[in-house]
Amino acid sequence: MNDRSANAVSIKLGIMIFAVAVALLGASASLAAEMIGTVSSVNGEVTRGGGGAIKAGDSVSQGEVIKSSSGGSAKITFSDGTSMSVGSSAQVTLSHFVYADKKKTFEKASFDLAKGAFRFATGNSDKSAYEVKTPTSTLSVRGTVFTMNVTDKNTTVNVQSGTVVFCQGGKCHSVEAGQSAGEDSSDSDQNGQSNTTGMPLPAPKTQEQCASVDCLNPR
Repeated sequence: MNDRSANAVSIKLGIMIFAVAVALLGASASLAAEMIGTVSSVNGEVTRGGGGAIKAGDSVSQGEVIKSSSGGSAKITFSDGTSMSVGSSAQVTLSHFVYADKKKTFEKASFDLAKGAFRFATGNSDKSAYEVKTPTSTLSVRGTVFTMNVTDKNTTVNVQSGTVVFCQGGKCHSVEAGQSAGEDSSDSDQNGQSNTTGMPLPAPKTQEQCASVDCLNPR
């Protein structure tokens, strides 16, 4: 084989390798952007990271960051029937989702809540699939409806039905229906000690523009 033929073979081989690499990258990008749910309703301004405002009917994908303004709120329904209501001035990352059995349920569904008020009602996926993280806590879901208030220093959870395993400060415990937990000024005993064993919390004093979990509770 002369030099010209060898160069031609090398060029063709390089083009083939490049084409395969592009195809693999495209497949990875497609997987990352695969729809995992749909925005059911939006009030006020709600945006996605790098994608501008979202509206009812828009799809959401793994890895997206959803943010609401001071007067904004939204409800997202996921492919397995899980619903998540997002209150005002909130931020959530749809971190990691893995489909199971023909994309009707999730093998893994992880949410990172940075701040704000949220309400979850889990869907048809196995309850071990769900994981919720905040700056101060981790929740494992055992089939439930629950609301949360999240700041960078504190997380409180109120369980309406089912059970949540609430881990905070290196300690984990089960929070049952009708119970609340989290380190908060209202979540302490008469001696002022933090109580995270699951006691009812008083309703928030205000519910301005759905900034509290009370505003997200079903009527």
